[in-house]
Amino acid sequence: MKPIAGWTEADLQQLINDKIPESLTLDYKASDSLTRSNDHRRELAKDVSAFANSAGGRIIYGIIEEENLPQRIDAGVPSNGVTREWIEQVLGSTIQPRVQGLVIQPIQLAGGGTAYVIEIPQATTLAPHQATIDRKYYKRLNFVSEAMFDYEVRDVMRRATVGQPDLWFNWQEVPHREREGFGRRLTARISNLSSEPILYANVTICVEKTLFHEQPSPDGFRVTGDARIQVSNAPDIELYALHRNIIPTSHMPLFKEQEWVLFDIDVPIPETSTEFAFHVSITCPGATYHQMGMFRFDKDTVIATHPSYAEMFRSRAPVAQLIAEQIPSG
Repeated sequence: MKPIAGWTEADLQQLINDKIPESLTLDYKASDSLTRSNDHRRELAKDVSAFANSAGGRIIYGIIEEENLPQRIDAGVPSNGVTREWIEQVLGSTIQPRVQGLVIQPIQLAGGGTAYVIEIPQATTLAPHQATIDRKYYKRLNFVSEAMFDYEVRDVMRRATVGQPDLWFNWQEVPHREREGFGRRLTARISNLSSEPILYANVTICVEKTLFHEQPSPDGFRVTGDARIQVSNAPDIELYALHRNIIPTSHMPLFKEQEWVLFDIDVPIPETSTEFAFHVSITCPGATYHQMGMFRFDKDTVIATHPSYAEMFRSRAPVAQLIAEQIPSG
């Protein structure tokens, strides 16, 4: 998805056309859920804090959903005192500590009302966030916001003391390295979402074998061809497993707001309708990260087949003091 700063009503309609379901990181709400009543202020604080305490995500006010699927755009929030500034004020006074990095995007609708998209980053250094109206900590679970148990609150608090690895892929058209014309290149990047640096990590990236004509051999990786995963009830899928240790002798620690290129792999031009399986595993001190699923290609874009891991396939806007460089082999 493109940054919400550029969203219009057409982008909301595209979510409906594509039948993008609600998930851990996406919630649809009718516009009448966003009013100045105390009940709705309480729900707003509860939902936003739950997203921040979980995996982050987006809440969209202005879309009617049924059975977790978007159905239609409603009339929008009327001009009744609910504005972006009012939402910011409510969240600032009902969630402690304040959620940093919130983005609130109003979208003017053709009918005269306004839809709102609230983008919430996952809390790290300041986690967890409390809804002060009822003095509870919430999490996102099965499409709803639920109060957290004590052990869950303690677990979220650990985010401030350990690194939080984040890995994603880019797919782009590039000139062939060895002949005329253009080909496709798959790039894997890693960053750290926490203020605590990642000193070392073990990274394994598994990609379906059918994506390649021959076994890939990116610099710095040990490649094996014996990995298998099962997606849904389908037979086992064979994958290449790319293993790498990121250690202090070969690179600087991974600090927050840095990104590193793990590899660039040239791949054949696949059919846009074909889906490929992947599995990612990252282990570093105090944290373990796993993700598995399917993706496909559309021109120069990689598209996840389920929104719960869509953030793994995106093009990121530059961030403050971004450092992007190839991790040396070692």
